[in-house]
Amino acid sequence: MMTALSSGTATVQQHHDNNAEQRRNLGTISGVYLPSLQSILGVILFLRLTHITSQAGIVYTTLLLLISTASTILTWSSLSAIVTNGDIKSGGPYYIISRTLGVDIGCSLGLLYYIGNTLSGSLFVLGAVEAVQHSIRAYYARWGYGFSGHIFPYDVQITSLAIVAAMTGSIHVGGGRYVTVLSNFFLGVTALSILFMFLGCIFFIVGWHMGSLQEYDRSFHENTWSRYEPDPYTGVLPDIYSCLALIYPSVTGLLSGMAKADQLKNPRKSIPTGMFWAIVTSSAIYLMVTWLFGMSISNRTLKVDKFVTASVSFPHELPVRIGVVMTCFGLVLGTLATAPALIAAVAADDVLPFLSFLRPRYEGDKTRALWFTSAIIGLATLPGSLDHISPFVTIFYLLMYSGVNAATCISGYVRPPGFRPTFRYFHWSVSFVGFVWCMGLAFLISWLGTFCSVLSFVLMGAYIKKSRRLAATGMKWGTLGSAVRYNIVSSALNSLAKSASAVPTEVTLSMSEEGRQLNNSIISAEDVSVLSSNVGGGVTDITPEEVAHLHSNHSDFHAKNWRPQILTIVDVDANGNPTNLRTLSLASQLQQAGKGINMVIAIIDQSSTAMAASVASAVEDICGGNTSQDDDHSDVSGLSRSERWRNEDESLSAASSGMDHYDTIKLIKRSKALLMLQMKREGMDGFAEVSTTDGKFFEAVWSAVIHTGLGPLSPNSILLSLPSFLKFEGNRSGDSYCLHRKSRTEAENYLRTINGILNLGKAVILFKSSPSYPQNGDIIPDRGTIDIWWIVHDG
Repeated sequence: MMTALSSGTATVQQHHDNNAEQRRNLGTISGVYLPSLQSILGVILFLRLTHITSQAGIVYTTLLLLISTASTILTWSSLSAIVTNGDIKSGGPYYIISRTLGVDIGCSLGLLYYIGNTLSGSLFVLGAVEAVQHSIRAYYARWGYGFSGHIFPYDVQITSLAIVAAMTGSIHVGGGRYVTVLSNFFLGVTALSILFMFLGCIFFIVGWHMGSLQEYDRSFHENTWSRYEPDPYTGVLPDIYSCLALIYPSVTGLLSGMAKADQLKNPRKSIPTGMFWAIVTSSAIYLMVTWLFGMSISNRTLKVDKFVTASVSFPHELPVRIGVVMTCFGLVLGTLATAPALIAAVAADDVLPFLSFLRPRYEGDKTRALWFTSAIIGLATLPGSLDHISPFVTIFYLLMYSGVNAATCISGYVRPPGFRPTFRYFHWSVSFVGFVWCMGLAFLISWLGTFCSVLSFVLMGAYIKKSRRLAATGMKWGTLGSAVRYNIVSSALNSLAKSASAVPTEVTLSMSEEGRQLNNSIISAEDVSVLSSNVGGGVTDITPEEVAHLHSNHSDFHAKNWRPQILTIVDVDANGNPTNLRTLSLASQLQQAGKGINMVIAIIDQSSTAMAASVASAVEDICGGNTSQDDDHSDVSGLSRSERWRNEDESLSAASSGMDHYDTIKLIKRSKALLMLQMKREGMDGFAEVSTTDGKFFEAVWSAVIHTGLGPLSPNSILLSLPSFLKFEGNRSGDSYCLHRKSRTEAENYLRTINGILNLGKAVILFKSSPSYPQNGDIIPDRGTIDIWWIVHDG
């Protein structure tokens, strides 16, 4: 049966693997280059680039294009590092970024990308409506009629909402397969439109073709430098920063090349290569349009006719006017196909509770996300002009690019084990330049909008972190923050270790006349403490120079920087239940005052547990009718029943207190959970651990003091509760005498514990608990006393 199930599982897995391999059939051109190029060559190229050239001039427009392209090149390096960091599966850009950089950063960047992508959809819708407006205005002017471009009030908004509803309905009914089939068609239309306008402009320069322009529209030296004038349609006077905000959406669309990552034969190679050449090609086209139209058409014509790319096209203007509208429709369909998938993926990860209504109800379900995205696109078209939308698109894309660059910069610098990109041109300094570059551009465009967006980004990250902690979904993708904190802590520890590298003054080393043996001059030879014993002779080869170096104080530590790093020993019973919780209250209060590190440890004495188990086992044997067998066995062995129980007790004690025993691990985990719960109630930050011992409590405490902490963050103060020892006077009966002897043994062991801690150079705090002692957060009455007895070594 198991063989059949294994065979069936293997068959299903092989079937899925074969389907995955069949899907990976796209190369660099069809899978990355063309989708990226289609997203970059959009409405700005046809409707705004020539107008920006007339305002800012050829020189400054070229500079703006190069600045914008530089930001995408720098971001391309960071994205290439992300996609070459490991195996790429389905999910698009959000999936790749979130699984690489962590859920907090991934979701925040994913939301920025979603907002920017959705607003780009509104930009494309308004671009299509504006293209129709300019075409109608041009034909009316040619026929001698005046036309303002508006057929009825709010016609732009109503038409835009109708287009969005129609496009959303087509996606809802037909699914995303129509977008995939028509994407190549729309890309072909875009390519033909670009070709026709290039041919028309070249023929216009040489005088072979005029289009709808006149002879006086030809000029070769009017657009070299900036000539800012109010927009003839909006009346707004632009500047260099508004031109940057308007032109930057022309270089976005870089992440579209990552949408089909799961369908690529070699995504690690295809995505960086395809995106790079898409950037180079699109930048070359934009620069050619800037110089070709700016050097041949008059400044006034470029300002008035924002659709001059169609007016001069060859062989006729109508293919370009229709082609631009169809290009915008194709870009809107692409947005409606990718943006809902992105927000549905974020909702499916169950990280943001307020997006739970967008969570897919079944695999591939994007209905709610589709109409939600459609509503946002429709609302963003209400301003009625793409000039009002483009600055927001620019800011969100720049912030998203800044986030990607910042995350990869930190990952490259910290170098966590999960971030090992194979992209040869990646370096964390390049990502840092990209972060500064993109963030600087965002603040130049709108410092207030960028500040509000950054604040929202930070709050969103904090909200994601808190919601994940409260939801406890169990998702563990690894976060960049953990790697950063580890790097900071490890660097700080190494720095502290170097600054505190001198030999502690509590232990003074002296050398014998031969200069070969090190002894402790403070601890006497008669001390029975194991700390002073010299196992194996303790012979160490050391020179007088080395001893002098050990004695020299190389530490820059000062007493004013001393902080209490408290190790609290909490008493627990045999079942791991804390028995003196007021000790934790004092430890929490000391931590608040000293701002140090608090470590809590509980040591479970399992000797009593083993004794109970052995007695229970013996009683079970007796009740089970094995008395005669035991008697026979006792006769043979020569041992009494009590002696055999004592031997069984020792074996059970050794077994039950070992870490290889499952019940011991369960007991430790339970006790640790109780300690952490009580620490949380006290508002106490720190670390909790639980250990076991077979009866030698003082040795367990010494081991905890020595091994707890790390380097300079080891405990320097030990907090213990003061026990009460029972004494009996005048009664020499067997029971009383044994109890008195046990109490005396406990007292001796407790004193040995304190002496050992003092010999280790630690401060000791003995706390005599009281039920009336205030917990952390309690208000102390006006009248109350706390008795503190200082026991110091006065020399």
